[in-house]
Formats: sequence, structure tokens, C-alpha cells
Amino acid sequence: DLSALQERKLHTLSDGQLQKALIARAIAQDASLIILDEPLSHLDLHHKSSILKLLKSLSEGDKAIVFTTHDISFALEMCTHIIYIHEGQILQSDTLTFLRSGALKTMFPEKHIFFDEVSKTFKIVN
Repeated sequence: DLSALQERKLHTLSDGQLQKALIARAIAQDASLIILDEPLSHLDLHHKSSILKLLKSLSEGDKAIVFTTHDISFALEMCTHIIYIHEGQILQSDTLTFLRSGALKTMFPEKHIFFDEVSKTFKIVN
């Protein structure tokens, strides 16, 4: 969905448009491994889901996609493997094993946020 922007200079793009252009550039290089740092930042919910679906479809072919994110719920829903780094410890596993590990319960202070295992989402403590 970037064809309308193809004649514009990068400095005239919004943060979200620039983010999508940078992701498109990474994909266009047609590498077997794509590494992205926070590819969902500056994107609204619609574009986050669109980008994740695109990356997932690419990873189901002959590409490996590795990315960092603070959007944990999206990662849990869309990724096949998780690497979680917390206080110098590294936990690497498939997503289901990661969900069962209990690591999500230690991710945030319990008095503010908790992980609801049924909905697989974070909730704010009332």
C-alpha cells in the first residue's frame, strides 16, 4: 500500500509511513533472513496487523523473520517462537511452551498488570 507515496521524499512521510517504507525495503531485498527492530512502532492497529500478517506469510515460505517488539500480545498470537530476555536470563522456545512457562507472570509488576491465561492478553489491575 505504498504506491501513493513512491514520489515523496522520506523526510515528508509520517512516522508510520516511514516505518512501512523501511519494512518494504527490507522485504524487497529478498533475503532469506529478515531482521527488524520494532517494526510495529508508529503503526495503528490496522497497519500492525497487516504488517504481521505479511511477515507471517513470508515466514511460511523460504524466509526467516526475526524482530524485536514491545507488542507482546501480537508476538504471542503471530510468532512461532519467542526469545524473552529478562534480568540477564534468556528463555527461547516455541510460543506454546513460552506461554506455559509462567514467564509472562513476571514480566510486569503484579499490582499494575497481569497476564490472563484464558484470553492470552495482559490486563490492567483495577
